[in-house]
Amino acid sequence: MKRIVHLAVAATLMAGAWSVEPIRAEICAIDAVPAATLLLPYFGVDPDKKNAPDTVFSLNNASATTVEAQVTVWTTESSPAISFIVPLTGYDIETISLRDLFNGKLPPSVEEGCILPNAAVLKKAKNKRGRGGRHTRLVEKLTDKGALALAEGYITIDSVDGTCASLLPNEEGYFENGGTGIATNENKLYGEVYTLNKKKVAAYRMVSIEAADSVGSPNTYTFYGRYSGYDGRDNREPLADDWAVRYSNIGKGQAYLQVWRDSGPLAFPLSQSQVVFFDLEENPMEVSGDDYFPLEAQEVEIGKGLPAPYDSGWIFLNLNVDDPFAILQSFVVVRQDFRKRSSLFPALSYNESESGLSQAATLCGVSPPATPPSQQLTGRTD
Repeated sequence: MKRIVHLAVAATLMAGAWSVEPIRAEICAIDAVPAATLLLPYFGVDPDKKNAPDTVFSLNNASATTVEAQVTVWTTESSPAISFIVPLTGYDIETISLRDLFNGKLPPSVEEGCILPNAAVLKKAKNKRGRGGRHTRLVEKLTDKGALALAEGYITIDSVDGTCASLLPNEEGYFENGGTGIATNENKLYGEVYTLNKKKVAAYRMVSIEAADSVGSPNTYTFYGRYSGYDGRDNREPLADDWAVRYSNIGKGQAYLQVWRDSGPLAFPLSQSQVVFFDLEENPMEVSGDDYFPLEAQEVEIGKGLPAPYDSGWIFLNLNVDDPFAILQSFVVVRQDFRKRSSLFPALSYNESESGLSQAATLCGVSPPATPPSQQLTGRTD
């Protein structure tokens, strides 16, 4: 991937400060750079049990000037559950535990009364089963199985203008072309995700989604395009649609896929175009017959939720939809457990040249949902 990186660090003795030139990157490439929007593709949190799964994420400001970041927690069916703004001073870092958030503990910098849909969502309430601890109404939005189940969903974080949340990302006026709405086009944010599960700790970098005035025009695919009729006003680069995933279920190993999908104009459950497993000798085996990733965000166990013909190998995922045909962006993270250890790593965006997409595997400039044609992967030709 072509990347232009220039990092100039100079000590200014009289000012007693560092001057840092921001990292630059290629727009419409999936790369790890400061961005205007961050995506945490999936979380699964038990808000009641002390040693149960939790997700912690950090928000970082890559610039010397203040930036406001609007954090929106979405359900697995892409309904906003809560949204608030975290102000970040120059080179600031804010760390947020979702278990703390779901138990009513907001970052101290969040202004009271500046929470959407409303502050009442964080008030304590007895759990639905009438026993066991207490949980928040926010958790009730994220799960319908009571306090003993995981609260699941995904998170977006946008650079915004203002310190008090007044609109949600799916509402009119939040995005305006050129970053003139609530959301701005300032590429200053980056962050990390830490998952804690049965004393296993793993981490990965949040997905960076850059903004530029040149990204987006009527009837082109952008990251938030579905909320504005694909008129391009959010100016955010889209993600990929095809993925390559390495996995191993050998011995004590167990792999999971954390999958985020843009549902676009479609109803749930979402289908997928193609899932092909390859063993260690490159023998392909396609699996079909079910909607393996039906929601906007989910974690699927390989071998159980997703049937696996091989114990180890790699998987090709075409997460577009064939009926009705639609090009849909997505993102995939692999959780690989082995004994008491766990690792998280993003899947490889995968597009062959005949698909009409760049090697970066983005949907920039694509008219949803017309072209390019849905890619199908077959076995070796040698």
